[in-house]
Amino acid sequence: MAAATTGGFLGLRDAVAANLLGFEDAARGYGDLVEDPAGILDLPAGFSYRTISRWGEEMDDGLLVPHEHDG
Repeated sequence: MAAATTGGFLGLRDAVAANLLGFEDAARGYGDLVEDPAGILDLPAGFSYRTISRWGEEMDDGLLVPHEHDG
């Protein structure tokens, strides 16, 4: 657990240092978002997603997909 927490702060440290040193590319991420025609999730060019269920759809067990399901 400590290693995971430390790793997160190391990434933050690198991002802040790059910004202070003027390395603009470090803060650009993956590029501009491309608007999703379905209106669900805008992603950078080259990325994709797959919807596995939608709120209110019937599941295999006959229950409905909850509004805030956890995957």
